[in-house]
Amino acid sequence: MPYSVIAQGRWKALSHEDVSMPQFHMNLFNSINSIDTEGIEQPSLEDAKSEAVAGARDLVASHVQEGKTIYRSHRIEITDEFGNVLHTVLFGGIIDLRP
Repeated sequence: MPYSVIAQGRWKALSHEDVSMPQFHMNLFNSINSIDTEGIEQPSLEDAKSEAVAGARDLVASHVQEGKTIYRSHRIEITDEFGNVLHTVLFGGIIDLRP
């Protein structure tokens, strides 16, 4: 269990409510840009990347089913709460198309 700094001369055990997870925002850039103002809590950037890849694959799948064009440059940008881009998931990088 994580511990805080000394509280009243003793280490205080932190509950799950005391420890907050990082906030990540998933901004979608395709034919309509969508900035995520709410964000999601994830334990790590790796977990946020997995979430973004799954979301991008869902979008690509729905585009295929609807007969829409898929642009390899469309992307989901993962940012922190300050808007710093931490990772980019390109739609062209999540599917493997071969001749």
